[in-house]
Amino acid sequence: MTVHAPTTNQWLFLGKDGRLTAYALCAEGVRRWTETRPGGPQWNTQTFAIPDLTHLALAQSQAGYVHLLGRRSRTEADGTVVVDFVHAVQYQSGRSLGSWHSLGNPYRDSGRAQRVGIPSCTVDHEGSLYVFIRNAGHGVQMAKESTKGPWGAWTNLKGTHVLDGLTAHTSASGHVEVLAPAQDRVLCWQQAKAGADPVRGDDIPLSARPGSISTVSSASAGLVHYWIDGQHGNVIAHLPGHSSHIIAQGPLQGAAAAVPCVLQGREFSVLALRDQGNQLVLMTHDPQQPGAGASGARLDDDGSGAPALAVDGLGRLTLATLSEAGQLHVTRQETPGQLTLSSWHVS
Repeated sequence: MTVHAPTTNQWLFLGKDGRLTAYALCAEGVRRWTETRPGGPQWNTQTFAIPDLTHLALAQSQAGYVHLLGRRSRTEADGTVVVDFVHAVQYQSGRSLGSWHSLGNPYRDSGRAQRVGIPSCTVDHEGSLYVFIRNAGHGVQMAKESTKGPWGAWTNLKGTHVLDGLTAHTSASGHVEVLAPAQDRVLCWQQAKAGADPVRGDDIPLSARPGSISTVSSASAGLVHYWIDGQHGNVIAHLPGHSSHIIAQGPLQGAAAAVPCVLQGREFSVLALRDQGNQLVLMTHDPQQPGAGASGARLDDDGSGAPALAVDGLGRLTLATLSEAGQLHVTRQETPGQLTLSSWHVS
């Protein structure tokens, strides 16, 4: 079975029961791996049918629910192509997904509806899901689910020259933010208060490759955004309200997975991404010294596409990749406080 990493830099999640779950897109719909016990190493696999998905985005709530948001493109009997967005929820590790529901499309016109882009989503601290897409006019469109269930209408947040690969996240204060790569800059929207629609903030005058933006919520430095620049493939670290820094020279590619991790008693950001030769690169960056650069090492793996990072139920940094043969490859931190990794386990 051929699988593809979701269109997000996070597809590996820790459940409330201490088990990790990984998700991938496949021809049948969604492929899921769930640890048999906290820390593994064995995984159960299951496939959930939802035909015609072109892309999959994921987000986890504070309650541990994983929201799955798919872009679907179907061809009707008369040849008409219908594009919509569908949503389901994983409430508990290892249990079946909830029912899929369609959010529709911002456009009634079929031509414009087909031009909408790849989704991104996040869940606020009240449990409301926010969905963001690049619209047909290359701005940003948003749909929001209330905590009581109903979805609001699609809202045009505007913007210009927006590319695919938006990244949405919720800050430690519960405010939703979205970053969108554009022609020569990164556009930003933030909530002024929890529950409100995000409003356009200051642009970041640096280019970002579509889909490469990742955000780490650091206890020491607050939010830190990482991405691969559009010109040279360098890795950029940006602290909102502060300066941006090149922390690693390119060329690098794809989505950058990133998580906070305590190493030798100090909090670092750990990043996983691929170079131009598709080799996996693992980096550490100190967000308290953003201009100091990142240290990194290349890893051999049989995976392809975007890697994922998480901390497992035993507190170990866990790195996952997907192979073209449809297998999940996992390596974990061997020694607490150090970035020594185990051999790969294949499921």
